[in-house]
Amino acid sequence: WQARHEAGRAFEFYQNAVVQGGIVALIGFLIIIFPPPVIKGRFEKMLSMLAWAPVVPFSLFFALILLKSDDAVAGLPQQYTPLSIVGVVGYKLMTHDIPERNKVSEKPVNPPVIKNILYLVDESVNPDYLYNEKGLLLKGLQAHQDKIADFGIAVSGGNCSARSNAILRLGGTRNNIIKSLRTSPSIWQFAKKAGFRTVYIDAQASEIVATKPNNFQNFMTTDEAKFIDKLYKIKGVETPMLDFRLIELINSELKSDIPTFIYANKNGAHFPYYQDYPASETVYKPVAKQGGGGLRGLTTSYQKSGLEGVINSYKNAIRWTVDIFFQKFFQKVDLSNTVVIYTSDHGQRFAMNAMTHCSSGADAPIEEGLVPMMVMTDNKPLKQKLKSAAKINYDKTDHFDIFPTILQLLGYSKESIKQYGVSLFNKQNPAMTAFNTGDIMGI
Repeated sequence: WQARHEAGRAFEFYQNAVVQGGIVALIGFLIIIFPPPVIKGRFEKMLSMLAWAPVVPFSLFFALILLKSDDAVAGLPQQYTPLSIVGVVGYKLMTHDIPERNKVSEKPVNPPVIKNILYLVDESVNPDYLYNEKGLLLKGLQAHQDKIADFGIAVSGGNCSARSNAILRLGGTRNNIIKSLRTSPSIWQFAKKAGFRTVYIDAQASEIVATKPNNFQNFMTTDEAKFIDKLYKIKGVETPMLDFRLIELINSELKSDIPTFIYANKNGAHFPYYQDYPASETVYKPVAKQGGGGLRGLTTSYQKSGLEGVINSYKNAIRWTVDIFFQKFFQKVDLSNTVVIYTSDHGQRFAMNAMTHCSSGADAPIEEGLVPMMVMTDNKPLKQKLKSAAKINYDKTDHFDIFPTILQLLGYSKESIKQYGVSLFNKQNPAMTAFNTGDIMGI
């Protein structure tokens, strides 16, 4: 429901699965509504009373889920479980109070480490595809390696966009994720307290329809947005050019005389992948298409070549929205007084009969929660520290490390930072890395 504005893209990518499932559902519906045989007398009265029988399992499952949360769902008969979950969620939404978000209690004790901070969150980027066969970064990144502290493969906060972005913005902690996300001061509040202008740029907004107040996504609310000084929603731009319009806005905002904090959502490699790059940039072939050129999605009708076609289309999207994007980015954006923290919201998994991300439960595939982690700057003292930290923490970080890193860059005390975890500058414990597949907002 939180991501309902993406229904069109999801349908286009999974259209075969949706059509096949729809046909099965239609057949089942026709069987159910087919007139039953005529039964009269006492037996008829008995059968009519049985019409209320489903109320019993629904009530029992409702109570069980209410008491045991999502643990209760395992093993329950599936014909009643979804309705019971909907009932519980509806009840919770109507009755639970959303606590007021805390204020930032103290000012930074140190001056900011750098004038500008850009928090760049890509979409659906699997880190394996950022390296070539020799293990080297893509050309656009490789050509500017002197500016990049590459922390390698990291673990995302969640395997769905909304959950990961909420964790990244709202200071979610591993130990108490629901309470921290609902009560911690947001990243905007910390940035403003440190004297920074706050800017939010959404390069995924062209697909958002007016279904929510102010068209917010990823669990953002009007209360959170009050701490954003300038908010951009990129609209009226062709999908392949969204991220390049993003560069222009970033470059413009970083030229301000006032210290600036920017949180930017890239369009990245959002499915259907073929939409993310111009047709003229189809380097990897063949690509799997159907009808008007939309990807068919990963369904049982796929043969090996079909899956290969999806991956090729994804590789084309990565080449355009990451490799060529960063070539343009480094040409236009001056990083001498700016630091960029770059990651993705979640990864992607490619397999037959499988979703690419957003799987639920403890068995969610690892690839869905793997993301890149890089920090970029041309500030020499900061660059040296970051490159040293990247050597120590290569392939050992996760999304929970970014919030404390930004607080450190803003100049906050160790006491203020430690409740949110360990920053990228410090040695990490790789055993702690994990991503979330369930409710993070206490519903």
